Amino acid sequence: MKNLIFIALLSFVVFFSACSDNEFEKTFEKSAEERVAEVNKNNVDILAGSEFGWIGYYSSDEKIGAWPVLMNFTDDGWVRIKSDSIELLPVKSFVSELSYNVNTSQTTNLVFESSCIFNIWHALKKEVPNGSGGTSTVPLGGGEFQFVIKSATPDRVVLESLTDKGDFKTPFVLTKASEADWTFDKDATKEMKRVLADGATSTKFFRQVKIDALKYSGQFRVNETYRIVTFDYLEDEKIKQSQHRMSITKTGFVLVDSLEIDDNTKIANFVYNAADDTYTSTDGGVDTKIEYSNVPGIIHFPFVNEWGTKDGKPVDCTLDYSVQSNLVSTGAVSWDFYNLGSAVRKSDGLKNIDFYMNNEKNPSGCPTTITLKYNKLVVPPFGYRIINVDIPVEVVREKNTRVIFKLKDDYRKAFRSDIENIDLVNPDAAKELIEVLTNEEGFYLISQTFYTRYDNIPYSVVIMISVSNPNYRLVTEYLEFVKPS
Repeated sequence: MKNLIFIALLSFVVFFSACSDNEFEKTFEKSAEERVAEVNKNNVDILAGSEFGWIGYYSSDEKIGAWPVLMNFTDDGWVRIKSDSIELLPVKSFVSELSYNVNTSQTTNLVFESSCIFNIWHALKKEVPNGSGGTSTVPLGGGEFQFVIKSATPDRVVLESLTDKGDFKTPFVLTKASEADWTFDKDATKEMKRVLADGATSTKFFRQVKIDALKYSGQFRVNETYRIVTFDYLEDEKIKQSQHRMSITKTGFVLVDSLEIDDNTKIANFVYNAADDTYTSTDGGVDTKIEYSNVPGIIHFPFVNEWGTKDGKPVDCTLDYSVQSNLVSTGAVSWDFYNLGSAVRKSDGLKNIDFYMNNEKNPSGCPTTITLKYNKLVVPPFGYRIINVDIPVEVVREKNTRVIFKLKDDYRKAFRSDIENIDLVNPDAAKELIEVLTNEEGFYLISQTFYTRYDNIPYSVVIMISVSNPNYRLVTEYLEFVKPS
């Protein structure tokens, strides 16, 4: 052991003997204060070195998106800051000139020394539902005027909040600004916000994301108020979801949290094309397009295989569509289907359409039916009566794609099964509706969660899209119930 220590010490002496005096002096001649000052000056030089300053997209919270902030630094400690209009803040825009400093303690920090947009951001609040059917105002928190300089190059500066609490640390990435960036076009940004809203420019329900070169596809949804986009995509035979903060620009939008398709493909910048109502990007060297469609961007719905079963066993359930309430306000029910059901309601009193599974109570004797529920005035006796017409169907599932409701017999026989129905319900009035519901190509089914309007209670729904004519789209509430004993 003593011999090993002696050899190590001898090697250390020989190594430093081999170094030139100049190299040795360069390593140790500067004090810690001098080395820190050199680092700070280098960062100031980078910040002040961009002719038109820097632009970044700032958000203090991972649940809301970002707004552009411009900063132009001088090398003597002053900075001019300009932000775009921020609807969630009490100011429409903000311009300030204030002092800043770069210092190093445990980390190298950029500190704004007077009140600016970052301090105002700290007052940001949001409305959330409360138990009484209204909303309450609560603080979002966040907001920052001290940042850690994670890295700095002449083209890119990466900052991170110094004092944010919790697991989320606010990232703030700056890139070189142009002279044009300093002129915010509020009308153009407002228009981009308008067209981003789901359904604003098209009656088609889906927004497909396509990257043909990588054979990637998915679906895109947006909350333009809070600037959050959601991507649904297929991975390992499962539909997954990722949320990304975004900032609306004069020409489209930027993802603050880029869409990472693979290790080499990160997509963030999208430009809106009004001519064909699409968003395109060339980031990552690939062409990416977001476009409206009536066909889902992901043709993979394992829910189709699970419907009617629970823990591998059959369960009584139904998908219920209300012709009267019809959920048209959500935008999920197409006007084509709404009009189809509404015509039967007006002419014959159709109230609900139910798709029953494993329900042995049906008078037809078939456990799987499409049941039309009519609300008819009966004279005598006086008053309204609910009339159920159970149309027997075979439910055919095509794995991970669609479900087909195949008629077992002429649907008119279901209307004739009760002699009273002959006078009360007209089978021909429902002919077109039945043809749509039992089309041989079937329906895509998408399971989602909706929330009640006033008390925000979740409930399960299934969006059904006709394969042969996607202009027919309806929303059904998913219900399970116990078999009668």
